[in-house]
Amino acid sequence: MRAYAGLKKFNESLIVKSTHRAFYVCVALSLITILLLFAITITRYYNRAWSIESQALAQKNDQLKIDWERMQLEYNAYKTQSRIEAIVRDELEMKSPQAQEIYRLGVDDETR
Repeated sequence: MRAYAGLKKFNESLIVKSTHRAFYVCVALSLITILLLFAITITRYYNRAWSIESQALAQKNDQLKIDWERMQLEYNAYKTQSRIEAIVRDELEMKSPQAQEIYRLGVDDETR
């Protein structure tokens, strides 16, 4: 009877230890689950924020491309020969020289 009582006590202590161990495992798994849910929530938040920022930057990029193309057209219009001649003629009051107004400097007829 004494051996049976000792065995019974031993089995009860194993059950208590395994019950405590199971409790700690459940607590640990619960904490890990909560931390993972928190991490998923944070990840979704930042993913959504970065997605919104990416879309805003894409729209800004598109607008800048449109502005660049418009500026290229404007630049090409400003650099045309006829426009430059009109500015020189009207604003600077310059004109093409006549044949008798053209002088050659530093050129001798013998060095040619």
